[in-house]
Amino acid sequence: MQNIQIQQDHFKLLMMRAAQIGQPVVLVLDSLDQLDDMHGGRHLTWLPATLRAGVKVIVSTLPDDKYNAMPALKV
Repeated sequence: MQNIQIQQDHFKLLMMRAAQIGQPVVLVLDSLDQLDDMHGGRHLTWLPATLRAGVKVIVSTLPDDKYNAMPALKV
């Protein structure tokens, strides 16, 4: 579980650094519903709640609540 937390923290750090390069950054994440939910991947706690200026995230997921990704995005 500690390894998952390290990966989540590293991802958030990369997102922050991407915003500091002075160029627009667009991250496209497709099929969030297909993420492994063993460690809550579809609950999207690893995705920063706020993004710095110039950073955009485009995501796709199936809309069914059973996949957990769509309800997490609504929050």
